[in-house]
Amino acid sequence: MVYQCEGIPGYHDPDGCWEIPGRNIILLSKVAVWAHLKGISCIGLGSLANNPFPDATEEFFNSIEATLSIGLKHPLRVVRPFAKVTKAEIVSLGSHPPLGSTISCARPVEGKHCGVCGKCRERIDAFTESGVPDPTAYADRV
Repeated sequence: MVYQCEGIPGYHDPDGCWEIPGRNIILLSKVAVWAHLKGISCIGLGSLANNPFPDATEEFFNSIEATLSIGLKHPLRVVRPFAKVTKAEIVSLGSHPPLGSTISCARPVEGKHCGVCGKCRERIDAFTESGVPDPTAYADRV
């Protein structure tokens, strides 16, 4: 399904509004060529378990790994260490680093997370689900 969304998706907009068609195709293709030139046979991508887009499926990754290996005539493995990990689990794993200093907002306001975009929703939900206190400074909260 293609979503018709304008501007930066808001807190309650569906995840489909965040899709960047072919994002993983482009990222992996560029890195694969670089890896081939450097003689590297394994590349990684940080896709999470709840990524709903077609270029984040097991089928896609199996296919792109084979296609890149054939196309470059260079065996290439694509690893996804977080493929079965949710954003909330990432928050739990990373609860010791200064998570308040990280940014995932699509439209920050004066150095703070806006608190109203879809990426802020993902962040807020991840902290809530993980049970880790959210140290994030938000300009606003829905």
